[in-house]
Amino acid sequence: MDTQIQIQIFLVVSSIATGVFFAWIIYVIIKSRIEKRLTESSLRDSEKRFRKFLSSVTDVVYSYDYRRKSYDFISPSFESLTGYNLKELKTDPTGLWEKIVHPDDLQRLRAENNDLIQGKRNPESHFAEYRILQKGGQVIWVNERKEIEFNQQGLPDHVAGVITNITKRVQAELELKSHKDHLEEIVADRTSELEIRNEQLEKEVRARKKTEIALKESEKRFRILVSTIPDIVYEIDPEGYFLFINDSIKNLGYDPQDLIGKHFTEIIYERDVATVSRDSFLSNKDKGDSKWSIPRFFDERRTGSRRTTGLLLRVVRNNAVSPDPQTGEELVFCEINATGLYDGISSGGGRHFLGSVGIMHDISERIKAEKAIQESEQRYRELFDNMSNGVAVYTPLNQGEDFIIKEFNKAGERIHRVSKASLIGQSVLNALPGVKDFGLLETFRKVYNTGVPERNRDSFYRDERTVGWRETYIYKLPSGEIVSVFDDITERKQMETQLFHMATHDPLTGLPNRTLFYDRLTLAEANARRNKRGFMVMMIDVDYFKEINDNYGHGGGDKVLKVVGERLGKNLRKDDTVARIGGDEFVILVQTITDLKEAQKFADHISDCIREPLFIDDKELSISTSMGYALYPKDSNDTSDLIKQADAALYRVKSSGRNNHLHYDHSSDKT
Repeated sequence: MDTQIQIQIFLVVSSIATGVFFAWIIYVIIKSRIEKRLTESSLRDSEKRFRKFLSSVTDVVYSYDYRRKSYDFISPSFESLTGYNLKELKTDPTGLWEKIVHPDDLQRLRAENNDLIQGKRNPESHFAEYRILQKGGQVIWVNERKEIEFNQQGLPDHVAGVITNITKRVQAELELKSHKDHLEEIVADRTSELEIRNEQLEKEVRARKKTEIALKESEKRFRILVSTIPDIVYEIDPEGYFLFINDSIKNLGYDPQDLIGKHFTEIIYERDVATVSRDSFLSNKDKGDSKWSIPRFFDERRTGSRRTTGLLLRVVRNNAVSPDPQTGEELVFCEINATGLYDGISSGGGRHFLGSVGIMHDISERIKAEKAIQESEQRYRELFDNMSNGVAVYTPLNQGEDFIIKEFNKAGERIHRVSKASLIGQSVLNALPGVKDFGLLETFRKVYNTGVPERNRDSFYRDERTVGWRETYIYKLPSGEIVSVFDDITERKQMETQLFHMATHDPLTGLPNRTLFYDRLTLAEANARRNKRGFMVMMIDVDYFKEINDNYGHGGGDKVLKVVGERLGKNLRKDDTVARIGGDEFVILVQTITDLKEAQKFADHISDCIREPLFIDDKELSISTSMGYALYPKDSNDTSDLIKQADAALYRVKSSGRNNHLHYDHSSDKT
């Protein structure tokens, strides 16, 4: 009984527990739905408040979706910051931003953004400062802070950021930096001035102490020094009278003691004193015992306006040994360097002039050397202008790209048919335009760059003034200038051409001779081998030529040979050759005939042309020829054999009655 009661109690309790459990589950579900609705409503309200807040701030807040390539949100302050409306941004977000960002900052921002996407920079917090171009054209500075979110594949998903206008801050920083730099410059300048002034004062103090200690010793050393140097050392008072002069004046025949108290112009050549004076009476300081007024160079030194350096005067030697026949005096060229002496160290008008000290240096030998150089230069000029070769000197321009004509001798004027005055200072390309085609300009550049002399042999020169052959030698001077030595070899070239023509042509007919024919035959063989082509060699004899000579004389025979040569030449092409190789023997090289039919047709045509009558001493004469020919490479691929074969065919024609032509038949060894 107790057990059943317990079971019943357990079942009742279990039923109650089960009901309570299901009731709790229903409660939880209902509560969850109510809370979700409340949360969504709260989020919508929060988002509205957030958007309203963002609309009121001056910073630009944005959220960009990389997948959709569009902005989820961007605050209206974008329009006031950039001058562009949000519609323009949403239409082309990427293109507009690249248009807005300053060109000088765009490349850097692209690089930084790529680094963020590739993980080279911390994507969670990044900021950058750059410039943007407002729609109105103004430039402003902004600071951008942004964070990038990546998806599970590691690709950028969203980016959120804030853009702040920092133009006023940047301007303030720049103004502050400029002000700071200016203050630093002022401080540095003042510090430097103070250091320099302090150093000067220290030097002056040390100098005064040294001067006080060494003053007496200095004068003693000076006396010893000036007595040992070969130059004349002197001191004069403010009016120009000698206070001191060393023993070197004895070399000019004067006693130093005799000059003390005399005006320094007493030893100067009269014309030189007049040259350096402003006028005949420059100063009122003349003591009466001097012949000359104080010259300009001394008066200017007395007023402290300048020092005298390198003044050239002639000093009259006392007791002349070799007087000049014109002046009756022996003059010594001296160079004078002098400086004024003043009391105190102050500058300006407060200084008091005490006199002057100077050195006279005998430059007679230098004058002689300069004269010798001038004479040598004159001899060089005479040689330069009278050389039979043209000589020109050029100064390089633009590292040797062009050259300026510096010198041009008379032979060069003759050769180029131009005046020197029209060339000097001109570009060689403008003055002598033929040098470029002539190849001389490139040679100039080569010699200028390498320093190695070059020779242009047998070059043909042409411009609007002259034409002819030139031979030129070009070398470089230590100064960097280029020298060309050139000659007109036109006559020599013409003579060489005539001699070459005489050596390679028949003097009677003007046709190539045997030597030139064999040269051309060798070239024809080489071309035929290279191009796999053929050619024909034809040997020709004038029939009964001995009888023509007997009947009409050698003059008549010569005329026949000339006519035959002319008729053969007129019926050949430019690349073909007809030559006279003997008395009445001719040979033809035809490079366009390669087969037997063409050869026979050509031979018939030549025979017909030769048969046309001609007149000798008003007498009509008909002539004929015998011809034998061979083909390359059909008959032989050796030119020597080819000549023999054509000659054999000719012999066969002459043996069988003449006035005919035959081809050499190699296969049967018959013609």
